[in-house]
Amino acid sequence: MVEYHVDSCSEFQVRMNEETELGGQLSVRKEEHERPLLMFGHNEAIFKQFLLTKKSWCGPNGETVLVPKEEGQGLMISAFQSREFGFGYHLDEEQLANVNFGRRGEKYLDEEAAKKYKGNLLKGDLKESPFVFVFEYGASNEGYWCYEWMILQLEDCLDVLKTLHP
Repeated sequence: MVEYHVDSCSEFQVRMNEETELGGQLSVRKEEHERPLLMFGHNEAIFKQFLLTKKSWCGPNGETVLVPKEEGQGLMISAFQSREFGFGYHLDEEQLANVNFGRRGEKYLDEEAAKKYKGNLLKGDLKESPFVFVFEYGASNEGYWCYEWMILQLEDCLDVLKTLHP
């Protein structure tokens, strides 16, 4: 028996996606009763309003546009992605309701982080998928990305996976 990588043939991937939720028999080395291993990558990025405006074209008379001195408003994005679900993890309203039902009454494992950034030890209802987290960073805004933000986002993501893929 030979294992064939799903990225090698697009028709194979389409057929497997139609047959099961996670893409058919994932590996010849994985037994049918074993749970699949889902691997997620994570990264953060900052996007600044005027980051790319330090240079500008000159008009025919040597006139240029007014260039801002500051970099402007900044957004921080922390996101997870995986081969199985792509960038983030889209949740419809029914899935979100199921996840929120399972979280009710539970506490965050890192109580200090929850108290500091959520204001409560109990897990609240998620309003959207936690796999992509966007916030306005800076001292006068929502702060800066740190361990506490990361651990709370990770725990919210794990709640989604435990509920939808037990």
